[in-house]
Amino acid sequence: MARLTERGYSFKIDDFGTGYGGFKYIQTLGIDSIKIDKMFIDTIGTNDLKRGVLDAIIAFGMESGLEMIVEGVETAEQVEYLKKRGIFLLQGYYFARPMPVEQLKTVKSDEVP
Repeated sequence: MARLTERGYSFKIDDFGTGYGGFKYIQTLGIDSIKIDKMFIDTIGTNDLKRGVLDAIIAFGMESGLEMIVEGVETAEQVEYLKKRGIFLLQGYYFARPMPVEQLKTVKSDEVP
């Protein structure tokens, strides 16, 4: 991984905070980007205890200077919550359902929330 990083490649951990996508791997592998799992995003606007984990992941990512990508964004409330915390790389049904690349090419920017 170190040799690939020297050549300009970067590595991301998907589903951060679950399974093997934990804090230990960030420290030992030199990861520069994490993708936060939908399971944590679903806690926004609820009293679910995992929302505290989401806030800890965001704080850790900000403090560590990691690029953060969020998956599973479905509501305007989630978008606002994440934007207020400085996260702008968002994906999910709030913006669009999966589509063929040819269809994506025809989407106008004013059609996306």
